[in-house]
Amino acid sequence: MNCSETGKTLIRDIAALFSCSPQGDYFRIRTPFLYPDCDVIDLFCKPEGDFMLVSDLGETTGWLWMNAVGEPRTAQQEALISEACRTHGVKYHQNAILAQCDSEDMLAEAVMRVGQACVRVSDLLHTFRALEGSLEALDKDTILGS
Repeated sequence: MNCSETGKTLIRDIAALFSCSPQGDYFRIRTPFLYPDCDVIDLFCKPEGDFMLVSDLGETTGWLWMNAVGEPRTAQQEALISEACRTHGVKYHQNAILAQCDSEDMLAEAVMRVGQACVRVSDLLHTFRALEGSLEALDKDTILGS
C-alpha cells in the first residue's frame, strides 16, 4: 500500500465512523466517541445566522450528573468542566458543550473539538468520584478526631 492509497483509505474509513441525520431543527451527528458507560456521544449542528453551531445540547453534563454527582454542582466541578472545554477550544454554556464555526470548511474540525471535549468532560466522572471519596475520608477523620 502506498501513501496515496493509505490516505484514501483513512478518509473513507474515518468518514464512515460518523453518521448524520436530520432531527427537528438540528442535524444529529452520531460520533464514534463513547461515554465511560459505552453510550454513544451524539452531537447536533444547526445554522445560526452567519455561522454553524455544533453542540451536545447538554447531554454530556446531564450524563455526568446522572452518573456521578447530582445537584448541586460545586464551583470546583464547574471549573473542571470549563477547563476541559477550554483545552479543546470550545465553550461551556448553560450545561452545553459547543463551538461555532463561520465556514463549512471548519465544520468537521468543530465536530471533532466538541466530541473530544465531551469525552474529556465525561471522564471527569472518575475525578468527581475520587474527590467525593476524599471528602468522605476527611469527614470521617474529622468525626473520629484523627
